[in-house]
Amino acid sequence: RERLLRREWANPAEFLLAFAAGVDRRDVNAVADRRIAEHHARRRAEEDGAPTAGPASSAGLLTKLAEEKAAFGSHVWRQCRLLSKRSAWALFGAYHLIAAHAGVAFAVGLMLSELYSAEPLSLPGTLNRAGSLAFLQLFLAFSSLSCLEVAVAERKLIALEMEASSYGAFPVVATRWLFDIVPLRIVPTALVASVIYAPMGLRVDAGGYFAWYMLVLTLFSAVATLTTYCIGLLCPSLGPAALLSAVVTLWNFVFGGLLVQPGTIPPLLKPFRAVSPFFLSYEALLVNELDGQTCTFAPADASGRPASEAIPLYCTQYLYNMGLDPAAFAADVAMLAAWAVGLTLVSWVLVSRLRFVR
Repeated sequence: RERLLRREWANPAEFLLAFAAGVDRRDVNAVADRRIAEHHARRRAEEDGAPTAGPASSAGLLTKLAEEKAAFGSHVWRQCRLLSKRSAWALFGAYHLIAAHAGVAFAVGLMLSELYSAEPLSLPGTLNRAGSLAFLQLFLAFSSLSCLEVAVAERKLIALEMEASSYGAFPVVATRWLFDIVPLRIVPTALVASVIYAPMGLRVDAGGYFAWYMLVLTLFSAVATLTTYCIGLLCPSLGPAALLSAVVTLWNFVFGGLLVQPGTIPPLLKPFRAVSPFFLSYEALLVNELDGQTCTFAPADASGRPASEAIPLYCTQYLYNMGLDPAAFAADVAMLAAWAVGLTLVSWVLVSRLRFVR
């Protein structure tokens, strides 16, 4: 009995969980020594016939539990280091997932570059720009579904280890950003966005437009991934999580700005358009691309051939006809950033409320 207490505490599982959490052994041994002393004191009291201490009060029990948790509970940076090591090994172990994301992103970029090559600033070119950006959004949103498998599979393990005070919810969310969203979502997004930018003839009159274009797409990719991750934390298995994620993605895409005109949306459904990440990024991308430029309009005859004389006009006229507001660019980007921060907080709350079901 004494050997068991000295080596592995009263409960071997507690010692193993503390050891796996990277806790300093001196902290583990300090709590173990205190428990050994308490055990011997109770044994001596029983042998001498002295009355043993009765059940501790609830306040005293809570204080004792808090002290023990502080003794073997690691600091946040130790928790992040532990989860970072494990997540890094899992990420590099799933090299096929990294290769799949990078390969698919590069292939889609090449196909979009060929399909929408050198689009002019005309009515057909503007519509093609809008279609290519909408397709790119949908591709990024459905790419985020690959995080569901990990989110659903890790729920029980995270819940068990959090109940053992191995770490809190913050390290889980932080490592999700570092080892999932950044390498598997933001990097492939930057890859495909860079591949298609020049071949599609997107705006190159100043470098700031490319920076905003990249920022909006990476924010949208992060928002789509966090939405899928939150759904994965809520659903008990992969099937319902995948179905609900696909439905949420398609529902938001309906209000993205390409499939339905804003003037025809019923008043009851207009809030969906105002907060849809698809619409926010779609409007920001097109305003960034067209605002301040001069387009041309060539009326087509009955055979579909454009007229020989093209009418010059400001590209903002096309934005107005599509129901987009050039003055809302900053608000759209800010709303996307707010979505990313808000969904990060929601995922933190969902992780902190995970419970292990035996």
